[in-house]
Amino acid sequence: MYFEHHYWGMHLFWWIFWVVIISLLLFSPWPIRPLARRDTAIEVLRRRFAAGEITEDEYRQRLDVLDAQRARTNEADPSRTERPHHA
Repeated sequence: MYFEHHYWGMHLFWWIFWVVIISLLLFSPWPIRPLARRDTAIEVLRRRFAAGEITEDEYRQRLDVLDAQRARTNEADPSRTERPHHA
């Protein structure tokens, strides 16, 4: 008879435990799988310049084009911030 009270208490505890754990997993902002990181155009440009695939002149010309595109995007959406110019 004494055993039955402990049984239901522990039984209820484990039900609550697993419901809380499953709820945390389902409703947490933690992603199930890591999101794939996509390289930006500037990162690709820097990597190509560092690998010697393009010359410094080509690098600067293409960087100017990307900066101009970014400036137009920032004018359209002022909440976006401009990146510092790295050579």
